[in-house]
Amino acid sequence: MDIVGIGIALALVGIAFLGLIRALLRMAARMQPGDIPAANDSVPVEIDANPEATWIVQPGGRVSSVNAQARQVFDLVEQESPTLERLARSARPVEAFYNVCATEGRARFSISGRPVEAFSYRIPNDAMLVALRYTELAPNLASAESGVAAQTLQTFTDLTQAMAGSLDIETTLQAVLRSVEKLIPADFMEIALWDAENQVLVPYRFVGVPGTDRSLQIAEERYKSGEGYSGTIIQTRQPLLVPDVEARTDLQPTVDRQVMAVNSYLGVPLQVGKELVGTLELG
Repeated sequence: MDIVGIGIALALVGIAFLGLIRALLRMAARMQPGDIPAANDSVPVEIDANPEATWIVQPGGRVSSVNAQARQVFDLVEQESPTLERLARSARPVEAFYNVCATEGRARFSISGRPVEAFSYRIPNDAMLVALRYTELAPNLASAESGVAAQTLQTFTDLTQAMAGSLDIETTLQAVLRSVEKLIPADFMEIALWDAENQVLVPYRFVGVPGTDRSLQIAEERYKSGEGYSGTIIQTRQPLLVPDVEARTDLQPTVDRQVMAVNSYLGVPLQVGKELVGTLELG
C-alpha cells in the first residue's frame, strides 16, 4: 500500500472514531444519574440453583442468603431468617465453622453429627460465600467391609501430625479434643490423665464459649478408681455407654451435674499396651 492509501485509511478510521464519540455523548446525555451503577453496589449472586448447601455471610456476620439445601441441613423452619449463631448450633467444632465463614478457605467439621467439608470464597462487596458437602465413604481401604470415612481418616492424620509436632502435654490434649469434636458432636468433652503416684484421674477440659478463644484448663475434681463413670472405666478398663443418664440410678457421674448437664454419656479408657494413660469422656 502506498503513502496515499495509508493516508486515506487513517482518515476513515478517524471519522469512524469521531462518530463513535458523538454517539456515546448523546447516550450519556439521555441517562439519568440513577442509571449509572455505583461503585459499591453489590453484585447479586444466585445460590438457589447450587446443588450444595450454600449461604452468604456479609461483613459483620450477617447471613443474607441461604439456599434450600442449607435450610434442610441446618433444619431451618420455613421463612426463618437465620443468624450465624443459629447455623453454628449444629456445628462441631464451632471454631472451624466460624473460621470458614469469616475467611476464604476450607474446613472439616460435623453438622448434627455428620462429617462435612466446607469451602468459602470471597465475592463482591466483601461478602463470603460458603458451600458444604457431606464427605463420602472411602471404599476398600482395608477390605470390602471397610466402612471408614475419608473424613475420619483425614482427622486422624491431622491428629497424628499435631501430636508429632509438639511434646507439650496441653498442646497434645487440645489436638485430641479438637479432633474428636470433628467426629462426634458432644456438648461435654474431657480427657482425664491417670496420676499413678496418687492413684487418681486428673481431668482436663475446654473452658470458654465455643467459637471464642477457648482454653484448656485442669479441673478441680479428682476421680478415684471405682467412683462414678470415670472410676468405673479405670476399674474395668472397658468403655462405658450410658444412653440415659437419668435412668442409670446405680451409677452416677463424678463430675458435677452443673458442669456435665447432659442426657447421654460415653467414656473410653486410654491405654498404651496394658499401661493405663487416662480416659476420654463425652456427654
